[in-house]
Amino acid sequence: MKKYLIKYIPPIILIALAFFLYYSTLARSIYLEDSAEFVTAVATLSIPHPSGYPLYILTTKFISLVPFLPTIVERVNFVSLFWTLAAVRLLYASLLKLFKNKILAWALSFIFAISPMVWQQATYAEVYSLNTFFFVLLLWLYLYYRDNPTHKRLY
Repeated sequence: MKKYLIKYIPPIILIALAFFLYYSTLARSIYLEDSAEFVTAVATLSIPHPSGYPLYILTTKFISLVPFLPTIVERVNFVSLFWTLAAVRLLYASLLKLFKNKILAWALSFIFAISPMVWQQATYAEVYSLNTFFFVLLLWLYLYYRDNPTHKRLY
């Protein structure tokens, strides 16, 4: 039981630290670039500029329906935080699989989490946090396939 708990302490600390940093700097209103457009598109379930970002709009709309923050803007901004935290956690798992060293995987994941561009994109409504999650997911899927190669997994 003790070994089982120790296994999950590093990622919990990583996510807690990243959450604290991101949430304390989360934009509480409309921010630069396309932020206003994405908040409006999510609130009205409409289409922002091409390509429309349907997966981002639908997942953000779904998550923003839960009233855990007072305004729709804060909820939409929080979704970027959520996807970035998911990417950081999955990156930790990927690096652990790659290097088989908890300290190295944790340190690299934390450096990624506090890098200026990742941190900025985690704090306001923008599609890059979801793209980051999918990029890290592809890395994890590759590493999983590398360890367990089958044609079924390849397809």
